[in-house]
Amino acid sequence: MSAGFSAKLVPVKEAELIRDEIMKNMPAYVRARVSSCMRKEKAFQIAAADYYMRKMAAEEGLGEAELLRIMHESSGKPYIAMNGKRIDKCISVSHSDGYIFLCMADDPIGCDVERIRVLPVNDGLKGFFSEADMAAIKAAERPEEMLTRIWTRREAFAKLTGIMEGLKKWSFCDKAAIRQEMSIVFTEGRERDYLFTAARRQA
Repeated sequence: MSAGFSAKLVPVKEAELIRDEIMKNMPAYVRARVSSCMRKEKAFQIAAADYYMRKMAAEEGLGEAELLRIMHESSGKPYIAMNGKRIDKCISVSHSDGYIFLCMADDPIGCDVERIRVLPVNDGLKGFFSEADMAAIKAAERPEEMLTRIWTRREAFAKLTGIMEGLKKWSFCDKAAIRQEMSIVFTEGRERDYLFTAARRQA
């Protein structure tokens, strides 16, 4: 990882091994969040993401995990706090049924992790993707991977910039073009049948 940026991909199966610890010792603010979840596994993913992010922050020297808090702005963007004071470090969290993806950086960051989506590549996707992205998906040797990769880039970009609407007007299929036109750098990876992406502004 580059200076000022760290990331961790946690298998949900790994978190399951310490489920009792995570659920029993979750802070009150996490308990309030998970209480509104209809799905038990979604609630666990939220609790586990908080647990591992506080642990990661502690490993970065930001304070003791038990004292750190992962709070949220009105927009939903998370941040780290301790004793009621915001810590000057940027974070982003994403979780799926298989993995929890955690990122931390000195500057704003967004991230996403998704299982590779096997969807019919037809006109039904036009409402979500630009013409360039649609062409790239259709031309790809494995369309489902290209679709999911573009999707993770979009989600990471949205979390980074706060732009949630109108993403179709941008094309996310060409990383070099995005870097040149939008000054966004993507750090990407794959684990089994999951793809993950972190988005940062170019220095």
